Amino acid sequence: MIEILIATAVTCADVSELVDRIRANNTVDSETKQELVEMYEVDFTRVLDLECDFETQKPTEGTV
Repeated sequence: MIEILIATAVTCADVSELVDRIRANNTVDSETKQELVEMYEVDFTRVLDLECDFETQKPTEGTV
């Protein structure tokens, strides 16, 4: 029951905010950041059946 409530409350904007927080975190190395970003943008949105367009929000190459 809790999973359903959480899943219905998460939006693409929420995922985007999480990704922004990861990218701004200076205590995590670039490789880990990229893995976390991919986890949120690909896997997390797939599980929640969200159709988000993160392509327009990606940073330039090398600035994860």
